[in-house]
Amino acid sequence: MPGRELRVGLCGIGLNEPFVPIEHVVLLVLIFMQGLQWPQSQVCVFYRTFGTTRYRPRWTSQICSAIARTCWAPICELRISEAALLADEAADVFAAQKLDGSIVFTSSANAIVPKKGSEAYDVSKAALSHLIRELAISFDPEVRVNGISPARVVKGSTMFPRDRVITSLKKYDIDFDPSATDDQLRDSLAAFYAKRTLTNQPIEPDDCARAILFLASPQARCTTGHLFPVDGGLPEAFLR
Repeated sequence: MPGRELRVGLCGIGLNEPFVPIEHVVLLVLIFMQGLQWPQSQVCVFYRTFGTTRYRPRWTSQICSAIARTCWAPICELRISEAALLADEAADVFAAQKLDGSIVFTSSANAIVPKKGSEAYDVSKAALSHLIRELAISFDPEVRVNGISPARVVKGSTMFPRDRVITSLKKYDIDFDPSATDDQLRDSLAAFYAKRTLTNQPIEPDDCARAILFLASPQARCTTGHLFPVDGGLPEAFLR
C-alpha cells in the first residue's frame, strides 16, 4: 500500500546442486537481496542454507587424491567461503538500511558427531559452526548471527533420494515394501532414526523452520554466536 512500509522479515536461499561455482551463488543471492530493496521495503533477516553432499563407499589411498579434488575443496568453498562472503554482503545491506539485523545459518549435528563416509560434509559443517561464532563477534552489536544444528531431516529432503533411502533401510535391516512410494520409504527411515533420539520424534522441516524463526525474531534478541540443536535429543551431539 502506498505510504506504508513493507518489511521483509525473512529472505532465504536454498540450493542443492552439487558444486555450484561460488561466484554464481554469491551473484544469485546479491541480485535477490538487492531486488528486495525497492522503495518502502526493508530486509531485516537473512537466512542461508546451501546443501551438497558426496558420500564415499570406502576410503582408500587410491581414491584419496580424487576425493580431495572433486569433493573436499568444492564442499568447503561452498559451505564456508560462500557463507562468509554472503554474511558480509547481508551486513552491508542492514547497515545501508540503518537496521539491526539477524543472520541464521544451517549447520548440522554432524559438526559434532563424526561418522564414516561423509568426512568433507562433516568437517565443513564444523567449520561453519565456528564461523558463526566469529561472525557474531565481527558484526556485533548491530547484527546477530546464529545457526541451527539439525540431524537427519529425511522428510522432503533431496539429500535422501529413493536409492539412498533404500540403501539405508537395507543397511539397518528395516523391512520395507519395494513398491512403496518415496514418501513411505522416507517415513520408515525417519521413524528408525527417531528411535535413536531421546524424544523419539522424527525431525521435520517445520521443526527447523520454527527454530530459524525464533533465532531471527526479537524473542532471541539476546542470543548471538550460538547453535540451536534440532536433533530430537541426540546424546552423542551433546556439547561437552
